[in-house]
Amino acid sequence: MNHLDVLGEHNGFKYVFHNYYDSKSELSYTYMNKKIKELGYMVTSDWLPDKSILLEDDSNAVAGIFFNTTKYNKVVLILIAYVKEEFRQQGIYSQLHRYVDHYGTVSGKNTIYTYIHCNNILMVETISKKIGYEPVMYLMKREIVDRSC
Repeated sequence: MNHLDVLGEHNGFKYVFHNYYDSKSELSYTYMNKKIKELGYMVTSDWLPDKSILLEDDSNAVAGIFFNTTKYNKVVLILIAYVKEEFRQQGIYSQLHRYVDHYGTVSGKNTIYTYIHCNNILMVETISKKIGYEPVMYLMKREIVDRSC
């Protein structure tokens, strides 16, 4: 897959592969990351995407999946995936994952990892299973409490 390859179409929008973090990817990532944070579903990461697939027209992206392929040798690490609300329930999210699978296949990767926030009930209980994810560990947190010894 090459930079700006058109992978398919959906209702006048194109699925476009971005082989590096270009300005359209960066703007879309910033916007979508903000929307996910507003929903309360963000798991923060220090890793940045080096690739993305956007469902876009000439001016904006309505959905995207952003991933890192350099952190681990045989792994695609999905950092975020987002579909604007008015475009949901149209199979876009699943299609983005099929394109990532194809990228993984042609790039010699064998595993996809992603984070799913526990409050994202739809994703945890329904969508992740349809796509084929299985939990491998839980990320736990707690506030620091001064327990002077």
